[in-house]
Amino acid sequence: MLQLQDILRGDYELRSVKDREGDKDYFIDNYGKPLILRYKIEMEFFQVSTILIRIGQGDIFSVHFLMDRDLLSAMSFIELDARDHYIDYTIDELSSRLIIRQKDADS
Repeated sequence: MLQLQDILRGDYELRSVKDREGDKDYFIDNYGKPLILRYKIEMEFFQVSTILIRIGQGDIFSVHFLMDRDLLSAMSFIELDARDHYIDYTIDELSSRLIIRQKDADS
């Protein structure tokens, strides 16, 4: 099974980890700040409280953007293959950036 550090790079605060029937949910605190997502397009969220990264048994993982601290507040999500992608995450006092990078492009 993949680990969070296999796919996520940068400084982040891991708020909690939950085991969901074999999948692991990692809750990253974004402190309700605006977030810019860059992957093929650039998209801006005005408020993201939590970034949920769900890792299963295979190479596929998903990234969910939550307005509050629960799954019912999910605004969007994206599924990625860990063989091809990793995430760069940065946060400062005003906002945060989540950039999904291709592994081949950085090799």
